[in-house]
Amino acid sequence: MSILFFEGTTELLILHPKEFRRVYTLDKLDTDDWGLKYSHSDVVVHTESGAPAMIEIVQGLLCNGNYTVKMMPTGATFKLQHTQGGTESTEWLKKLIFMNFPDLKTGDYYCNNKLRSNN
Repeated sequence: MSILFFEGTTELLILHPKEFRRVYTLDKLDTDDWGLKYSHSDVVVHTESGAPAMIEIVQGLLCNGNYTVKMMPTGATFKLQHTQGGTESTEWLKKLIFMNFPDLKTGDYYCNNKLRSNN
């Protein structure tokens, strides 16, 4: 699985998604009970060198601009209007990853620890 970033016909960056993480926080449910509440989603990717990183690494690696993102092996392409200071392009990338890689390993996390699953 790969995500390729193009500016025109020039390939700029390749990332390989490795895990989709649902992150939870502790929240007061009512006057007596506390429980876990969904906070946000993270995506762990590997760079071309194999180093792990969060998808937000794109914020620092690409300049503001318009890019084409190609998902492999499907070959589906999408437009990405990227801004380094905003979160909109990162949230769009997370949605694209979720849609294009249905078999991507998914985990639930609290305080950077994986929660036990029943699977």
